[in-house]
Amino acid sequence: MFLVAVDGSTAEIPNTQLLKDYFGSAKASSTSASNARVGLNGFYDHLNHAMLKLVVDKYQKNETHVFLEHVDALIFAYPDESFCFVFDKGYIRLELFFELDSRNVKYLFRFSSGCYKKELQSAESADCMIDIKVTKAA
Repeated sequence: MFLVAVDGSTAEIPNTQLLKDYFGSAKASSTSASNARVGLNGFYDHLNHAMLKLVVDKYQKNETHVFLEHVDALIFAYPDESFCFVFDKGYIRLELFFELDSRNVKYLFRFSSGCYKKELQSAESADCMIDIKVTKAA
């Protein structure tokens, strides 16, 4: 069993025009020059204390899309293992729920207090499972 924490970050890289053109750039402030940056997305197994995969990608690329592009390769690399993915609150999207269900993997999301208010208010405790019903087309 892999208990995989999934999260993203950014990093500054050598500030060449070639890297800015390929990965992207960002300004530290409105008065500073732009610096080359990359997006980082890690897949860390908490039970085995090992980084299973680290993705270096475009700076502005959406973390959820990067996860979906790489999750199948990770599952394929460990065919005899089961997975439970743990996500921070920035990943909550119905699209991701459906994709994870279609892969038959377990998952856990951290929610912000304003997300799925009705479902959270009906929860029996602060630490429990809730059902989220899709009531409108996305």
